[in-house]
Amino acid sequence: MNTQDLPSSPLLAFERQRAAASNQPGPPWAVRAERLRRLQHLLLDNEASIARAIDADFGGRPAIEAVSRTGSNGTRSDVPRSAWSARTRHRL
Repeated sequence: MNTQDLPSSPLLAFERQRAAASNQPGPPWAVRAERLRRLQHLLLDNEASIARAIDADFGGRPAIEAVSRTGSNGTRSDVPRSAWSARTRHRL
């Protein structure tokens, strides 16, 4: 995707999301897993930028509070286990 593909307004973005969800309301697990993998890579690749944006929005938010590292096995390696939910997770 390039910048020409981005919607010009949030309303248009939501309309595109609604149309995509209507076209495939319950995608198979393989499709969802691939989308989650892409999201994970997007977040990890842009971690520093996201932390800076959160810091700017909230005025002095420490980076450790803004982002959480995820290990290759899907666990949050820098956050104590007691600090996050132990819900059942699908392996990506």
